[in-house]
Amino acid sequence: MKYVRFVPILEKINEILGFFDIIIRGQDFDQPGLNVFQRTMLEDAIREVFDKHGITSHPSSLYTDEVKKVDGQLIQSQVRKPEPELKEIYDVIVEHHGDDV
Repeated sequence: MKYVRFVPILEKINEILGFFDIIIRGQDFDQPGLNVFQRTMLEDAIREVFDKHGITSHPSSLYTDEVKKVDGQLIQSQVRKPEPELKEIYDVIVEHHGDDV
């Protein structure tokens, strides 16, 4: 049996959107959550950050082939890329929408 490996990009985007939706709703879920505009804005920003990191559905996109020093040892095989950070998503939103957010 052959297994197909891939990075579930859409699943990760939906997880991040769900995270932001929970934050917007508040502790008691008494707020309405993300509206359509906010959801689209966030999704576009997340996709842009993934693109900047070169993350695609191919598993090798999560690694770089550079020689790196990890824990004091040189590693010359594939090294995991740094993961995107929430601040990067925020920066993209501010870059595209300025003070409107």
